[in-house]
Amino acid sequence: MDMIFRLDQADLSILPFLSKAVSSAAGETKGEVKVTGNLFQPRLQGEITVTDGTIRFIDLAEPIQ
Repeated sequence: MDMIFRLDQADLSILPFLSKAVSSAAGETKGEVKVTGNLFQPRLQGEITVTDGTIRFIDLAEPIQ
């Protein structure tokens, strides 16, 4: 596997649809992540910047800001 994901003002509000562990999310992201390895052992390398971001996990009482 050898992929590059570029995030240009991607919205974090999509996270609850991608993960059952996230109840809500907001904020913009920008960055690039390279994914290598294989399906069972992916390797992620890159950098993501979040602006005005908040993520609320189902198992945590307080959101991460």
